[in-house]
Amino acid sequence: MIKNNKILKILLSSLGLLLFVVAIVYLIIWNNDNKLYGKLAFSDTYNRGELIDKIVLQSTEETVVLLQKNNYWLLENKNNYYADFTMVHKFLNSFNNSIYSVRIPYNKELADEKYLNNPENYEKNSGMLIRTYIKDELVDEMIVGLPAEDKNYYFARNLKDNNIWLISGNFDLPLYAKDWILRPLFAVLTKKIESITIDGETITTENEFTPFYNKKGEVVKVDLLSKVLSGIYVVDALDEEKFSKILAQNKDIKNKKMNVVTSYGLIVDFDIYYNDKQLWSNIKLSTSSLPLSVINDYIKDSNFLYDGWYFEISPEQGHILRYFNFM
Repeated sequence: MIKNNKILKILLSSLGLLLFVVAIVYLIIWNNDNKLYGKLAFSDTYNRGELIDKIVLQSTEETVVLLQKNNYWLLENKNNYYADFTMVHKFLNSFNNSIYSVRIPYNKELADEKYLNNPENYEKNSGMLIRTYIKDELVDEMIVGLPAEDKNYYFARNLKDNNIWLISGNFDLPLYAKDWILRPLFAVLTKKIESITIDGETITTENEFTPFYNKKGEVVKVDLLSKVLSGIYVVDALDEEKFSKILAQNKDIKNKKMNVVTSYGLIVDFDIYYNDKQLWSNIKLSTSSLPLSVINDYIKDSNFLYDGWYFEISPEQGHILRYFNFM
């Protein structure tokens, strides 16, 4: 009987010790999780912000790579062309101010429902895996899924502790690199266009309230072309060297030239190359003899976006530019 009591005491002591250890471990984990409440979701990135030179946005659709060079964010997927400045600014603002708001213990059902599975493993219902780097050293990583109902918070999965969180901010981000290019790439105030020339044939208008006329005095409809010129969208950008290779490899590519003159002194020359499948254009900016004073500044500030680049125009707009003629 005494022996059984001793064994019982030992078992009770062992059980008590086990419960104590479990409680301590739980308390440590709880405290670590609790410390994240109200803290920056990407704190290491924020603390080392000036050194961050790469952000990778991986989804099951595509992996978008943003590179910082000379104070600009470039798209590695698009031959290091410039990412849309406004879009990047909004993203970085959310990124740098996002905080942990609500913690939810991980469960597979919720991860599936809120698209928090890891796209790196090609799992169904995967979210967007956001990673930041300094010279290829990983700084932060987080999977961001669907927004909450009020859309001020997003469901996210912290890969450090595998918890599910609601984090603040706007992470409604494009999945494809083409949608990170400047949008629109270029736009003309179409009501201020004075003349349009395509392959040597010119149409003109007296002002924004009169139609365009050809040299025979006939009215020419330009609604479709004006719509394209009011905001040009592109899906790719190539430098001169890479575009020259495309020309060499595709003997079916044709060329047409378009010139647009505006009343405020901006002249735009489009050097267009096309076949049945794609259409590219180079864009050159210049001024008339008497431009508004701001136009020279605009060209000076904007030329780097176009000089030496050839852009693949979106298929819908490319179709119009390919077949448009003065009728």
